Amino acid sequence: MNRFRPFPARDCKYGAPMGRMSAMIDPDLTPDDLAVAGPAGEYDAGGAYWGYSDREGPVWAVWHKGRGSAGVAYVRARSRDAAKRVALEA
Repeated sequence: MNRFRPFPARDCKYGAPMGRMSAMIDPDLTPDDLAVAGPAGEYDAGGAYWGYSDREGPVWAVWHKGRGSAGVAYVRARSRDAAKRVALEA
């Protein structure tokens, strides 16, 4: 079984794409129900470009544990716990 990758490789033949499509996280979930990866710098592990935000923090990937293939929210936050809160508020 392949491991879930929240930052899958992007085709960067003609330069890095800007960000990624973000999914909505079910607001009825709790922070304990969520998995988090990151933070990503200006470029994430798959090659997408996010830019830099000193005010909001780096980009994190957040998804429902065990159900990442259903969708990942990409949020800016200062910490892992803050990323979970931001994803649940969106």
